[in-house]
Amino acid sequence: MKNIFISNDVFCQPIFKETKQYIENGGDINVQNKHGNTALIHASIRGRTETARLLLAHGANIKTKNKDGNTALMHASARKHIETAYLLKKATKNSKRPGNQLLGKT
Repeated sequence: MKNIFISNDVFCQPIFKETKQYIENGGDINVQNKHGNTALIHASIRGRTETARLLLAHGANIKTKNKDGNTALMHASARKHIETAYLLKKATKNSKRPGNQLLGKT
């Protein structure tokens, strides 16, 4: 299966419709590019809240750090993507609770 998130070792912009199709076809949403960035990190960089929500609901790792040591939450916060940062903060908090599902259904 072709990974829609990686093109020439650089992540493509994660778009909701394509991300959903990729997930439905069994794609690995936690794959990292040569910089250690995942689809969730790139959705966070661009402030794509609904794409981030979709990725989280399907098991994206909220704790993944890229090679610079930055998480998706750090990127969303630094770029002042308030809604995305709030979603990620909530997911991070929920991930620390045993048996708690992240964010419910999309």
